[in-house]
Amino acid sequence: MNAFFGLLLLIGRFIKKDNNALSRRFYAAVMSRNIFTDILRYIRFDDSVTREARKTDDKLAPIRHVTDIFVENCKSCYNASDIGCVDEQLVTFRGRCSLKVYMPSKPGKYGIKIWALYDSKTFYSVS
Repeated sequence: MNAFFGLLLLIGRFIKKDNNALSRRFYAAVMSRNIFTDILRYIRFDDSVTREARKTDDKLAPIRHVTDIFVENCKSCYNASDIGCVDEQLVTFRGRCSLKVYMPSKPGKYGIKIWALYDSKTFYSVS
């Protein structure tokens, strides 16, 4: 599973526009394409029976447990300085998602809006 999550992070970092994200040679050295796609198809982080009830209150219900663990690990591993800057970012996305917003002033007008707190001394994103 560590190899799967490592590949997932690398693919997200080095993804190309031509949709050949799994074409890099070192990906095949870690895991075959078929095994990767099978894990991706069947991996779930929540209980599908209670998902709909939780989604009425929380749009991130299917991955809330994972995001909570991630946020807690980030908080425990980094101490921010007392000088920070809050900024918004629109991650361009045109697919189906309940978090999608329309911002006519941005170059990519549709996407997911992210608010981030940056440490002004280290330029590290705190949240």
